Formats: sequence, C-alpha cells, structure tokens
Amino acid sequence: MQAIPGICSPLATVASLGIPLTVREQKLAILPAIYTVADLETTMHQADVVVLMEFSSVDQQVWEVLKPPNLLKQAYIMERAALPNQVIYNGLGDRPHLRLSYCASRIVKTQP
Repeated sequence: MQAIPGICSPLATVASLGIPLTVREQKLAILPAIYTVADLETTMHQADVVVLMEFSSVDQQVWEVLKPPNLLKQAYIMERAALPNQVIYNGLGDRPHLRLSYCASRIVKTQP
C-alpha cells in the first residue's frame, strides 16, 4: 500500500479490502466528524453505506448502535490508511473496546 495524494481514506480502505464502496444505486453518506450517535442513527436510515471519520471519541457508543441491527459484521475500520502501520479491522462483533487513533475511518454497509 502506498499513499497517493488525493485518495481519501475511505477509498483506500475499500481498495485494501478489495470491495466496492458502493454498487449501482446505493446511497453513500460520509460523516466527517460525529459528535452524537443521533447523527449516525439518522444517517443509517437514509444511506446504504455510511462512512464515519474522526469518530474515535464516540466509538463505544457507535458500537452499541451498530450491534442491535447486526451491522457489526458489515462494518470495517481502518486506522492510518495507506501508512506502513495501517491496521484493518472487520468482523467487529467481538471488539467493543478498540482503542483507536484519531486517524481511523469506519465503513458501515447498512444493506447486505
């Protein structure tokens, strides 16, 4: 993986995972910062794919919102995208207490 100027972290994340960010007519929402989970809950009803950036301060609450509708298995986190020490997490059902850096993005597919 290499850093390419102009390629944002959500695109680097899905490129690393080998999956599309969206397909066909799926709606995409990007929340550049999330301060309350109400923002996420509202957006999840409007978009098929939600990207959260700068969410580490509310990650535990985000995990709780994603757990009941069983969206954790369709969620991915990438820390430090395109850097040598990047980390990708998926299958997040057993990881409610990740200690994430500020440089993390979460992609949630609200539709299978």
